Amino acid sequence: PPSCGAETRRARTSAMSSSLERMRVLAAHLQPVGGPAPPTMGPRAITPEELAQHKSAKSMWIAVDGVVYDMTEFLDDHPGGKRLPLKYGGADASEAWHSMHRPEIMAEHGARLKIGVLVAAGNGGPAPSAGVTSAAPGGGSGRDVRAYTDTLAACAKELRVFIDEENCHPILIRLAWHDSGTYDQAFVASWPACGGANGSIRFAPELAHGANAGLKKAILYLEPFNEKFPTLSWADLIQLASATALELAGGPKSPLRYGRLDVSSSEGCPPEGRLPGAYPPFPGEVDAATHLRQVFGRMGFSDSEIVALSGAHTLGRAFKERSGVVSEGYGKGTGTVHTNAETGRPRLDSAPGLGMAGGKSWTQRWLAFDNSYYTDGQHAGSTASEQKTSTGTLLEMPTDAVLRTDPIFRRSYLRYAHNPRAFFADFASAHAKLAELGSCFDPPEGILMPEH
Repeated sequence: PPSCGAETRRARTSAMSSSLERMRVLAAHLQPVGGPAPPTMGPRAITPEELAQHKSAKSMWIAVDGVVYDMTEFLDDHPGGKRLPLKYGGADASEAWHSMHRPEIMAEHGARLKIGVLVAAGNGGPAPSAGVTSAAPGGGSGRDVRAYTDTLAACAKELRVFIDEENCHPILIRLAWHDSGTYDQAFVASWPACGGANGSIRFAPELAHGANAGLKKAILYLEPFNEKFPTLSWADLIQLASATALELAGGPKSPLRYGRLDVSSSEGCPPEGRLPGAYPPFPGEVDAATHLRQVFGRMGFSDSEIVALSGAHTLGRAFKERSGVVSEGYGKGTGTVHTNAETGRPRLDSAPGLGMAGGKSWTQRWLAFDNSYYTDGQHAGSTASEQKTSTGTLLEMPTDAVLRTDPIFRRSYLRYAHNPRAFFADFASAHAKLAELGSCFDPPEGILMPEH
């Protein structure tokens, strides 16, 4: 039978604000600048067959709630890049649109982009809405280990290309951590009530948790991989994408096992409130250090592991529209010098490109994994980081600052600031542990990628 829970672990080392602004820019280009007003015409009837012909970057239409919009000129300015909207080109995108955009975006600007109404072929009636569906959960007993390993390797190869093109390392890592981070060892004998890395985050109720704001985008990124490699469980796909993103950013190769089973429905989603907060008030009115120990202690992590895992903040950014802990939002106009494509070079290879502009990062090179999360703060001593607060260009939250001020956390913090090799070793071990929290494996011993 598949093995579940921590007792089987081996001990080892939607672009909201910027969308509005860009829609305004596009609308300005579409406004008549003079002369007589164009004649008023009724909406044109567009069949699903005609809609399906417009799914490329040269001509991209979508249908939302029975209305067809020409979004071609908006592709270059889409905050998440072209790939995501093109996934829905030539089709009914109602469910995906409403999951990622506020109603006022279409209410204010849709009229200018509207080109017709969607009708059913043959009778002129309205076409049925097509919801976004996901493949059935992977997993089960009696896996062909060799075939599964080959599929993991093939998927990882394609993930590397995708992540490098999209610069989406941070959000895929965040998705995996939030799937794992709901684990509660008090329920170790009860799966999936214990939470953890079981793929439950792909379901709407869990995505709706406040701490998961914006992660619908990461699920949409992975859906094509789920469709192409349907034998991989969602739980494995999520952790594989995270591990691949870490390695591409220059991070260590964590010794992860695969072969996780998925929860089969949203009934397997954990209750909200198991993930760590960033700013007070924390549950129970405790301080930041106590909050971190309560949350990570519930998962079975030590103080040094808490500090090591926190070092993952060397990657990524916070956004006003997601966590709400910063004033910087989507788009280069509200970002910092490090999150603006014209001034920032955050990639490991220093090449141009950073994905969607905007937000506020913890480090300057927030697409390169190293120990700068510790070195930037270490220079400020035991008080709030003067370097960060004086420039205002880097992020530090109370749960970051306490790693320098708490006497126990501080030991590991300074060690990692001065010894990047120690950080990489400890991080790889803690990350492997995190990625297996609450997982059920089939076969029970799990499946190792060839390089591990």
